[in-house]
Amino acid sequence: MAAKEADETASATTLRGLGFRGPSVESFAADVAFDSSDFALFQRYPEPVPWKPEYVGEDDQLAFKSVRSRLKSLAEHLVPAVSSLSGYPDMTAFASLYETSGRLPFPR
Repeated sequence: MAAKEADETASATTLRGLGFRGPSVESFAADVAFDSSDFALFQRYPEPVPWKPEYVGEDDQLAFKSVRSRLKSLAEHLVPAVSSLSGYPDMTAFASLYETSGRLPFPR
């Protein structure tokens, strides 16, 4: 953990040395993570399918709900951080429904 913090501090120092100004990266850090299993979930459904257990298994439905929940948490965390910056438009934390059209994945 200390090495990661040292790398982030070194990066921030480098950016400031180049003339970049802005908030600390720490103000944007959120306790939200995504991994390869999230991407694999979407890859299993390359074409839209009905949001029904015979098409989208219960485990996958729970996984999609988890991804949505984490995206919503990320949005809720970032809105106050971004709103504190001048020059940015007002933002609202929002996550669309996980099956907006009754089909999955979202229509293209």
